[in-house]
Amino acid sequence: MKTYLYFIFLCLFMVGCATVQKSEAFPKINELSPIQPVASVVVENYGYYLFGIWPIWCGDVENPNSASCDWFTDTVTIDNNVKLIQEEADSYGEGVSLGELKTEVETSGSFSAWILWRKIITTSACIYEIDKDKADVKELNFKDIIEK
Repeated sequence: MKTYLYFIFLCLFMVGCATVQKSEAFPKINELSPIQPVASVVVENYGYYLFGIWPIWCGDVENPNSASCDWFTDTVTIDNNVKLIQEEADSYGEGVSLGELKTEVETSGSFSAWILWRKIITTSACIYEIDKDKADVKELNFKDIIEK
C-alpha cells in the first residue's frame, strides 16, 4: 500500500501545472476585413489545496509548459492566466488585439473528507491582427464619396 501511494504522489509532483497551447491554423474568413485571426491561445493553470484553502502546489506561471510548480503559493488566478495570454499576444508585435476572452473555473475535492482539493482555471482567447491599410478604408466619409 505504501508503494502505491508513493507512486501516486510521485506522478502528481512530476505533472506540469501551468500550460499554454497555441494554434495558428486559421483560414482567411473575409479578405476585405481589416481584422484577421492569427492565433488561438488556451492557458490552463491548476493547483492542489489543503481543505480547499491553503495552496500546496500550483502552476508555475513563470515557466509554463514545464514540470515545475510553485510550492505553497497560490498562482491559480484569472489574472495570471490573462498575463500569459497577453505575453503570447505580445510575441506577435504591434498591431494585434485580443478578442473572445473566456474563462472557466473548476474546483473539486478529493478523498473521503475532502482533504485535498484541486482548482483549475482555463482561459482562452483569440489573437487578431489589424491591417492598417484596410482599417483606413473604414474611416471614409460617405458624403465625400457622393460629392465626387
